[in-house]
Amino acid sequence: MLLVDQKDAPGGMRNTAYDSGRLHKPHPMFTVGDIEWKWRQSRQYLAARDEVQSNLCQALARAGRKMDVTLRFATTASGCVDVDTPQGPMARIELHPKENPA
Repeated sequence: MLLVDQKDAPGGMRNTAYDSGRLHKPHPMFTVGDIEWKWRQSRQYLAARDEVQSNLCQALARAGRKMDVTLRFATTASGCVDVDTPQGPMARIELHPKENPA
């Protein structure tokens, strides 16, 4: 798995959201795949920024235990093309540091 994010750490936009920001929908709607939140909050609870970041970090760690994960933080993907290889179809992705777009 390749994770590309312009932010410097897991959490996407939650890394730059204001401290008091909360989700606008119940927290179970914000997850990675079928990974459940590891807490006992009401299903209607609107998680805070730091709680979302923590959940996404935990989900990334769990994914890393199940598969090879390559992380590219502070990076922008500027292109992607399908490529036929002896191992089957793959993607060629053009990546750049976020401060140096192509």
